Amino acid sequence: MADRDESRALTLGKRKQMETEADPREEVEIEELKSELNEMAQRIMDYRKTVPDLLANALRSKLDAQRPVDPSSLEVTASTEINKTEEGLFPEDAGIKEKMRRLREKSERNLAAIPNQLKRLKECIEKLTEIEQLSVNVHPIFKIKL
Repeated sequence: MADRDESRALTLGKRKQMETEADPREEVEIEELKSELNEMAQRIMDYRKTVPDLLANALRSKLDAQRPVDPSSLEVTASTEINKTEEGLFPEDAGIKEKMRRLREKSERNLAAIPNQLKRLKECIEKLTEIEQLSVNVHPIFKIKL
């Protein structure tokens, strides 16, 4: 029994010696953790100060966007100069008129080409149905159904 007490005392002594050796490393780690904790606390304080204002501004702008516009409250300012032309209301920039004209021409050409495309599509479908009806041995790799 005395041997046990002596061995315990020796192991306790070794433990205490190891703890004192590990103390400087632990203290450094504790200091790092404290500094990280202080940084996080500072960030939380900043968020608590700024986030409510940001949320309030976002909500206010969202509500303003959903509010119906009263035409009598609108005023034309110098920054929104609009000229009335024979085509309607357009900004003064002539480049926009040119872009609109090109877009209109392109869409008209695309609409004019639709009947030809439909005709070609029908021809392709007919050819595919003819190929399907042929009793030819087709390799299984080409029989994959989508």
